[in-house]
Amino acid sequence: MYKITRRNMYKITRRKMLQGAGVVAGTGLFIRSLGLRAAWADFVREPERAGYIPVTGGRIWYRLNGGRHFAAGKTPLIVIHGGPGMSHHYLLPLVDLADERPVIFYDQLDSGHSDRPNDPANWVVERFVSEVDAVREALGLDRVLVFGNSWGG
Repeated sequence: MYKITRRNMYKITRRKMLQGAGVVAGTGLFIRSLGLRAAWADFVREPERAGYIPVTGGRIWYRLNGGRHFAAGKTPLIVIHGGPGMSHHYLLPLVDLADERPVIFYDQLDSGHSDRPNDPANWVVERFVSEVDAVREALGLDRVLVFGNSWGG
């Protein structure tokens, strides 16, 4: 087993990280090409609502579960994936929180189910932050909780 220490942690370069992410993504695509699904996929609920929201540079895709909690005034949770370039899929186990509140996942531009204009002009922090505002505005959300993983944080 490879132990990461302070001394050797800098040996993991950005290229190696991207290669590792590529292997993980490629494995997932290979498994899907065989008609198989991830083990947890059978336990994740389908979205109650899903669609696209227009943003600068394209459209972002979102999904919502737990919509019944809006009537009770429960604060919705917006889940933001890591990346850039990842998708919401690895965070889907958080859909279980929809038993208590609305849970909204979305894919950032150039990720997942969202449009992929592949324009470097879109890859600035301000534009990614504006996506959260676009989700809130499109879904009529005043107050939200945010769970951001990695880059999404």
